[in-house]
Amino acid sequence: MVVKIKFVLLLILLNCSSGLVHSQNQPVKKPKPYDSWVKTPDHLYRGILYQVQDSSIRISDPNINKLILFNFQDINQVQLRRKNSVLTGAIVGGTIGILPSIALLSIFRENIVGLYLPVVAVVGLSGAAIGTGIGAGIGSIRITIPIERKRENFDRYRSKLDYFATQPSSFTPPSEELMRVPEKQGQTTIQKAKPIQTNQPEYEHESYIGILLGPSFLTGDLAGKFLINGRNYQAVTGYSNHWINIGYRLKGNMGISFAGFGNQYNAQSNDPNEWWTINGFLAGPMWTYSLSKKIVFDLKPRVGYASSALNQSDNIQLQGNGWVLNPSASIRYNFARRWCIFTETGFIHSPQKLDQIGKVNFSSYNLGFGLAYRTK
Repeated sequence: MVVKIKFVLLLILLNCSSGLVHSQNQPVKKPKPYDSWVKTPDHLYRGILYQVQDSSIRISDPNINKLILFNFQDINQVQLRRKNSVLTGAIVGGTIGILPSIALLSIFRENIVGLYLPVVAVVGLSGAAIGTGIGAGIGSIRITIPIERKRENFDRYRSKLDYFATQPSSFTPPSEELMRVPEKQGQTTIQKAKPIQTNQPEYEHESYIGILLGPSFLTGDLAGKFLINGRNYQAVTGYSNHWINIGYRLKGNMGISFAGFGNQYNAQSNDPNEWWTINGFLAGPMWTYSLSKKIVFDLKPRVGYASSALNQSDNIQLQGNGWVLNPSASIRYNFARRWCIFTETGFIHSPQKLDQIGKVNFSSYNLGFGLAYRTK
């Protein structure tokens, strides 16, 4: 018995030791390759950005299995795109596009029968097709770096190019490439070239497009007792979704924000098929602040226009419309170079003019969680 225990302990010790050795000898993670297009005055070359040097770049051409050297004087512009990003974007877009139909099935699974099931199927397939197209389109976007055959442009974007290269530069200028600067006394001194920085450029991919979903808490006229013909149509806590949420950086920390939203709330009446909806569009400025390398804070005061309705099954009992004020803020976490998760909170206020009733103040606090694709 003692021998067996010692044997088991020996096996555990050997296993832990082998795991430790394996972790110590684990190879460094290989950088992800980027498809590259180098435009010269007379040709367009395609390959993988291999390495950046002091005044040139090297492209790996998989067709001839060789490296091609481009001096900055021969480069008009360089375009970059993550390898297989079109396929990845199509898969992610199609998955996101089908989520609304899955949400409908989970929320209204007891009522989706007969004719409604084909409708949900059509919505799901259409959403998947549209999402696939949008995702593929977003995935096909290229990062354009204008060199224009100028040394100052190459120096400005050199660190950015080096970030995308599969082999980070370790440039040490040879003697023949050193610049000689004459001094006042006629002597000559040697000035070394500036070292290449490998840090990620600031505001890299800080524009985004995504979706958002979360609870919505009413505070306006509908949050209290709301009588229509003796029946109480007070709305209860519901949900809010941004079927599109876009932030586009213009310059520095300044940008613009756009959102399409839809809120839904069940009514406290005797009919379970009665509910309130409000749908609209929002737009406004956006200020972006980097809290850390991966965490970003966005301030987004927006205004817009929305329409509201009191629904009963397939019929609309009341309709209204009006302008919308939406101060909001969000925090994004960039977990990947092209993807981020984010949470957004905000307040919606909209004076809606309802048919046969008049002005009704619609107000709510919204909290959402979402996923976004990073662009630019």
